Amino acid sequence: MKVEKKKEEQAVLDKKILKERALHYAQKQDEVILKGERVEFFQVRLNKETYLIDMPLIEEVVSPERISKLPKSKPFMLGVMNVRGELVLLLDLAALLGLPKLEETEKSKVIVLKSGSDRTGMVVDQALGSLKIDTGEQQTHFSHSKGDQTDWIKGLFQHEGVSKIWLDIPKILREVTDQLNNELEGNSSID
Repeated sequence: MKVEKKKEEQAVLDKKILKERALHYAQKQDEVILKGERVEFFQVRLNKETYLIDMPLIEEVVSPERISKLPKSKPFMLGVMNVRGELVLLLDLAALLGLPKLEETEKSKVIVLKSGSDRTGMVVDQALGSLKIDTGEQQTHFSHSKGDQTDWIKGLFQHEGVSKIWLDIPKILREVTDQLNNELEGNSSID
């Protein structure tokens, strides 16, 4: 009986933490970007595609080391990793986007994102570094075949002959948090 009560208390605590994270990410306002403005992004590679993440979200880039798996977790949750004395949840960005997972190589990296006091890591095939792009280069019409994940795309750039997909990371993190909340509440229908 005591064990069951502790599990219930832990579930309530987990739910509270996840809701606080969701609210925090929801409060993160998108910056208004004017056409012709130069914006700094961080580029990552997943499979052979290049993705852009808003630079202010990046805290650091580290190599994936000693990942502790989480039992009974979603396929996109790789586990947790100690980053500078703090456990950081690791998400598989390729799995979230519906892309096939490549084998981890020496080029694989963890992009540590920070919003307020929350830190989350996203594993990518390669970190390509920062890039400033004129928003006038953004294509207004594009199609993407990732199903529900298309609303995670803020835009598409053609830069130096390479297509670069601009991801809405705060939205991805909010939706992941919502999925985990639903799972804790027993309403999960998303894998």
